[in-house]
Amino acid sequence: MLLSMVKCGVIPLIFLVLAGCASSSKPVSSTAASSESKKMDESFDPLSLDDEDIIFPQPKQLNKAVQPSYLPPEETTSAESLQVENKLMEGFRLQLLSTKDLESATRSKAMAQEQFSDLQLKFYLEFDSPYYKVRTGDFKTRQEAETVRGVVRSRGYPQAWIVKTKIWSNPEFPAAEDSSQLGTPEIN
Repeated sequence: MLLSMVKCGVIPLIFLVLAGCASSSKPVSSTAASSESKKMDESFDPLSLDDEDIIFPQPKQLNKAVQPSYLPPEETTSAESLQVENKLMEGFRLQLLSTKDLESATRSKAMAQEQFSDLQLKFYLEFDSPYYKVRTGDFKTRQEAETVRGVVRSRGYPQAWIVKTKIWSNPEFPAAEDSSQLGTPEIN
C-alpha cells in the first residue's frame, strides 16, 4: 500500500516537472534586443531635400578693431578701482574679551561698538571652541594696533591685547552676508 502511494504521488510529480521544462522557452538576451533598437538610420541627408526657402547666411569676418555688439564695452580700469578688492591677509586685531557665554559676548560687542563709535573700528564676534571672542580692528602693522590699544585701554578695557590673525585688506568693502559665506568673522 505504501508502495502504491509513493508510485501514485511520485509519478505525477515527475510528469509535471518534465512538462514544465519542456514548455519553457529560451529567454532572449536584453542586450541584443536593445542594441538592435538603438541603431539609427543614418541614410537621411537634410541637404538632399533641395528646400530653397531656407537660407543660411555666411558668417561675417570681424574686423579686430571692431568689438562685437554682444560684448560689453571695454572699460578702463583705474588704480582706485583695483583697490576696492578685498582679501584676507595676515594682520592684527585687538581682543577685548573672551568668554564661553554667547549672550555676554554679544552684549559686550554692542557696548564696545557704542563706546568706540568715534574711532570708526569694525567689531568682530568670533567663535573658537569653546570661547566667543570680541575683537576689533583690521590693522596691517603691529604699530597701528598698539596705537589703538592705548586708546582702548584708557577707555575701560585694560585687559585688551593684540592678536595676530587674518584681517580684511579693505574692511569697508564686504557686506555682512559675504563674510559668513567665506567662513570668516562676522562684520557689522
